Amino acid sequence: MCKFKPFNKHVLVQKIAEVENRDLSPVLIPEDAQVGELERYGLVKFICAASDCDSFLRALNPETPTWATQRGTMDDVFTTSAITNGSITLVVENTMVDEVKVKDKKFEIVHQNYIIGILDE
Repeated sequence: MCKFKPFNKHVLVQKIAEVENRDLSPVLIPEDAQVGELERYGLVKFICAASDCDSFLRALNPETPTWATQRGTMDDVFTTSAITNGSITLVVENTMVDEVKVKDKKFEIVHQNYIIGILDE
């Protein structure tokens, strides 16, 4: 169950840290400086989806029983696999992941329209 419940077709996610590719340049750059180009797409861990999201995303919610996700479509393969693996990885547009800070807590959300797909590992 989420401690932050998204609304309005948003999905609560957690960014997956990318492996840093440190440049061994002789120029010193502060560690907190953002360097280089950000990849257009990235990976996030699915936490939960708003109740008004598309049915596929709602079916990924942790509180949804697995029997409720079976519709006889290809989506079932990914949904069942993701729920079984216990960790759902989504592909999103990096610039569309918003950080929300409330009462010293940080949450990352993305609108369902910027979710490009699901990664089945």
